[in-house]
Amino acid sequence: MLGDLAAVCAEQTARIKQALLGACGAAGLDGAEAILAASGTDTEFCALHFALCDPERPVVNLVIAPDETGSGVVLAAGGRHFGSRTPAGSAVEAEAALAGLAAERVRVVTVAARDGQGDLRPLNDLGEELARLVDEAVAGGARCLLHLLDSAKTGWRAPDLDTVRRLSVRHGADLDVVVDACQLRAGPKRLRSYLDDGFMVQVTGSKFCTGPAFSARHRDLAPLPAGLADYATRGEWPDGWEHICQGLPERPNLGLLCRWTAALTELRALQAVPEEQVRQILETFAQAVQAAIAERPMLALVPGQAEYGGGAAVGGWDRLATIFPFTVRRADAEAGQAVLSLEQAKTVYQWLNTDLSGLAAGRGLRGRAGARGAALPYRPAGQALREGQLDGRPAALRRRAPGQPGELRCEPGRDAGRAPAAADRRCPPGARQGRAHRRALGRPRRGRRATRLIVTLGAA
Repeated sequence: MLGDLAAVCAEQTARIKQALLGACGAAGLDGAEAILAASGTDTEFCALHFALCDPERPVVNLVIAPDETGSGVVLAAGGRHFGSRTPAGSAVEAEAALAGLAAERVRVVTVAARDGQGDLRPLNDLGEELARLVDEAVAGGARCLLHLLDSAKTGWRAPDLDTVRRLSVRHGADLDVVVDACQLRAGPKRLRSYLDDGFMVQVTGSKFCTGPAFSARHRDLAPLPAGLADYATRGEWPDGWEHICQGLPERPNLGLLCRWTAALTELRALQAVPEEQVRQILETFAQAVQAAIAERPMLALVPGQAEYGGGAAVGGWDRLATIFPFTVRRADAEAGQAVLSLEQAKTVYQWLNTDLSGLAAGRGLRGRAGARGAALPYRPAGQALREGQLDGRPAALRRRAPGQPGELRCEPGRDAGRAPAAADRRCPPGARQGRAHRRALGRPRRGRRATRLIVTLGAA
């Protein structure tokens, strides 16, 4: 029985890797391989191992705005455990070096994407700083691993692709580039362009697609570090790489298979819809979100980035902003004052994700339907993301975006751009894939939204 399970898992893992390459525009691309991992942060170990392939040289790892990517990225980028327990269930010491990964040869340099006032730095300014850091690292005898962020949790992308391409040509094998596309707010044409440039690409299925993978060009590599056995299994790495994967266990990873199966289902549904219609609905969504924020004095939209080309097709939906960060003020405060701190914003988010029907009944409050004791209407307002400075004062950012819980659902066969009716905000029959299937209705489950936004599109 166990042997049959292992064989089925191995077959399904191979299918998922091929499907993932196809969905990312890499089908048939010579030398492209998919590596599955438990999270986007885990894939940092893969990128770092590739950059460390020269055993005699140190590596300078340039990470952009880690406060707007993942909480464990800086530690993982340095070859260190970013938690106290690994995906395999092993207890480890957080911040300790991963066994065999030569963390002592790695220096992580973080680069801020915002200035002291909380505004995004101009792309040319950020590009100049990165170019200087790369030039200095290579001149000092190090290899350099440069992150291109596509996109951050607050929706921007950096550095600009032309700058990265120039640096790649200038430094050749001394520079590795890894594209952090873990939000997966990039279409297949953009992702393919990164691979064509020889860049490594990280994507996950848990953000825009609601469902992690890693693509890289094959090169001569050293055996994987022993510590990676706590984060990966043999089946998650490419066939034919036995010479570097001897230390990985052969156990099946059912959880990872289920997550990627759900994510690929959502990704196929999105890609089945004509790109122009996807762009249209995202523009409609953007207008609605910005109008809703503008109508509320306690909310303030944080200016974002203009359209970012970077390998996307002209007119492609992934040139658009799909994340809208905003701040929250105290309701009784004067405009521009008393912006909520990160802890205060987290408290608001927790209340918005709490079933208050019991409290409503106990106090005689009325729900949307007007019935005494009915559940209070659920009003998603965005996850608390980061704390920084806005106009010189501490402030927390929140965001609203299609693809977070309550995700954008592209459902062919409905009127393009139609605003969802109340019934559409519930999970329809046949559309219960991914995270929405956990609890489409009723009490939310630890931070998940109780309802999902169904955005309908015209016939494919």
